[in-house]
Amino acid sequence: MLLTFALVFVALFALLWVVTAVGQAYFYEQTVSRLPLRAAGAALLVSSFLTFWVFLDRRSPGKYDTFFEFAPYSTTGFHEFDAVRWEANPGNQGKVELKKDAAGKPAEVVTHFKRSGGKTSRFVDDKAGKEFVLSDGGMLTAAVVLKPEGAAEAVRFDAVFREDKRTGAKTYPSKGNEDRRFAEPTGSRYVMLDQPGVLYIPSTGAVILALFINLMLYVVWFGAFWPILRFGAGFAFLLTLAFGLITMLAVMPVLFKPGRAPKLEPEAAFNSALHTPHSARS
Repeated sequence: MLLTFALVFVALFALLWVVTAVGQAYFYEQTVSRLPLRAAGAALLVSSFLTFWVFLDRRSPGKYDTFFEFAPYSTTGFHEFDAVRWEANPGNQGKVELKKDAAGKPAEVVTHFKRSGGKTSRFVDDKAGKEFVLSDGGMLTAAVVLKPEGAAEAVRFDAVFREDKRTGAKTYPSKGNEDRRFAEPTGSRYVMLDQPGVLYIPSTGAVILALFINLMLYVVWFGAFWPILRFGAGFAFLLTLAFGLITMLAVMPVLFKPGRAPKLEPEAAFNSALHTPHSARS
């Protein structure tokens, strides 16, 4: 983090010095007094804020991103779950039906899945060793049951289906659709169909804080241009809009990237080290 701060401070110091010297000489015919000191103060203000933002993102990647990217939720992982499946009834022609239990509800078959290795490995049937898929051979995954981290009891998350009114066939929403998920019936948590192993927990507080951080970015830039570098309020406002957008669209993605790089599992890191060419290690 100290290196990030130092690099951002130096870059901003040079940039603000040049922008102020050129801009004020052109529009005001003279530059503000003690420009190097003021440029350093403005750079310190902005770089401190940006470094703090990067610090927050490294603790919760994506949770407090820019207006265009922030995720209004927190996440937690899980490494095993029960897949609740429905089986199609092959005896009926022309209309898709499911096997029913004694109560007339879809009969449920439960299969337990666990990760085959580290945190990023696939989920497999702990008995047959088959990899988890949403549907297979007439079986349709209707829900997953898992125990969220810190919870005393397991929770069921039901799949969100689309139903054909003519045939009664149930299908999952297409890829890219935000409803393609297993949803908690009595809550707001969910698991994405294509991302088993991650539980999403929507957070109003995260939304409010992310919006506040984004707003503060513009406040900080305005503070740098108006009271510190002494641009007029109107001109400082225009510079704030321009530099704020550039920061969001171009600068923050670059600053966030190192903290979001995937980390190797211990075994993978060990194997990677073993396969590193001798010349690269020497």
